[in-house]
Parts: sequence; structure tokens; C-alpha cells
Amino acid sequence: MQKNLGLVTLLGVFIGTAALAGERLSSDVVIQVSTGMSTTTTARGVLFDARNSPDNFQKIGCFVETYDTGARGTCEARDISGRTASCYSLSQHLIDAMRTVDLNSYIVFISDYRNVCLGVTIYKHSLYGPAQAQGVNQPESTANTNRLE
Repeated sequence: MQKNLGLVTLLGVFIGTAALAGERLSSDVVIQVSTGMSTTTTARGVLFDARNSPDNFQKIGCFVETYDTGARGTCEARDISGRTASCYSLSQHLIDAMRTVDLNSYIVFISDYRNVCLGVTIYKHSLYGPAQAQGVNQPESTANTNRLE
């Protein structure tokens, strides 16, 4: 009996730790302004964390508007203090990166003083986004929407 109780306890500990597997990082939206030779603004954050922040104020995301003459991509962010940042681009390379944003994206964008995007990086990694218990359905994806915030 003692042997079975130990096995059940050990099994319970193993199942309990395996239910939410994998490392996950959480991130507030951060906006930094750098001055020097030229002024740049860098914004970064995880879309899922901004959307689910307890303050209901943070946001970060990118969207693409497509017209018959071409496309324009925009990224925007707001941190917990209310500071905002945004940038836009007509560059197909940056627009292609913006199109990949989804709920699990860690977004970093850099803009110049005119709000023109100098760079957009989208990280897709198991570290970012919602932790999902095994056997539990994940919320519907928002990947098919044009604007993600």
C-alpha cells in the first residue's frame, strides 16, 4: 500500500508539471527614444501580453493596407504610461514582416523622427504567446484579420 501511494504521489507531481510545459516569457510594451546623430524610437512587446495586460491600456501591433496602387504597412504601440510610437513603410520587405504578426508575435519596430519605419522584426518563438495546457483548446486565432492589436 505504501509503495502504491508513493507511485501515485510521484505520478501526480509529474502530471502536474507536464500540464503546462515549456518556458514562457512575459513582456510589457516598452518604448524607448534615442537621441544622438538622429532621433529614433524603438517599441517592443508581445502582442498577446499587451492584449491581456491587467491595465487594459498597453497595445502593440502591425497592420497592412492594400490598394490598387500598392500597400502601406504600419506598426503602433502604447506603453503602460501612455507613451505612443508608430511607424509606416512602403517597403515590401517591411510590409512582408508586418503581415506575419499574430497573437504569439514578439514585435520590435524602429522609427525615425518622421515616423518612417527603419526596421521591423517579428519573433516567432515558443517563449512568446499564450501557455496552453495539454488537451485544452486554444482560443481562435486572429491571424486572418487585417489589424492586430
